[in-house]
Amino acid sequence: DYQTEVKLEGGAEEINSLAETINNMRIEIKNNEDTKKEMIQNLGHDLKTPIAVIRSYAEAIQDGIESVDSTELIIKQSELLNKKVMQLIEYSKIGYIDNHNAYEPTSFKKVVEQVVNNYKYITNIKFIIDIETDWVHVMDPESAHIAISNIIDNAVRYAVTKIVVQITEKKLTIFNDGEHIEPHVLPKIFKAYEKGSKGQFGLGLAIVKETMDRFGLKVSVLNHANGVLFTIELQ
Repeated sequence: DYQTEVKLEGGAEEINSLAETINNMRIEIKNNEDTKKEMIQNLGHDLKTPIAVIRSYAEAIQDGIESVDSTELIIKQSELLNKKVMQLIEYSKIGYIDNHNAYEPTSFKKVVEQVVNNYKYITNIKFIIDIETDWVHVMDPESAHIAISNIIDNAVRYAVTKIVVQITEKKLTIFNDGEHIEPHVLPKIFKAYEKGSKGQFGLGLAIVKETMDRFGLKVSVLNHANGVLFTIELQ
């Protein structure tokens, strides 16, 4: 019963130490359970919104209130829903599947160029790519692509005019000139479904951290000059 504190008075040093360890473990289990409950609640809210929009517009079309042209909105919402489900699957997979057979020397330069090309015609944000030298690291290319895509996607959401991607010797930085992240959000921005700037929450940045940890890399973020800077480097 992790809700009940273990209390010992005047026991042997070894027993008191064991009791303290059990209490610390009890608190950690409780915190994990609370986090899981909150995550499930937020996940339900996150998925419920596009489902509600899809249903309401489908019923409106069926009743003749909306025209068939509204199917475009339904398609966009279904794409959003699919993206959220895929992120959930990816996050779950990270915890249970670590296929080292898929690891291979992977070029960060190639991954970055592939990701940036995906945004070429869907945003007006200017991309500045500065690659001093390529960085090749042993990892799963597909997972690396997903992680970098999540950072870029976050940068596109908040950038005002530009995103600057730099690769130097064993370091990748991604800068966007958007608003600074609130100080109370910074320490927990990589936690799953932790609510952040403008009420946004999700799994994107949690996937980034879990993926980079798996590859022996460290990801960090800080408010930098007139924007926000993400950094990936060796642990």
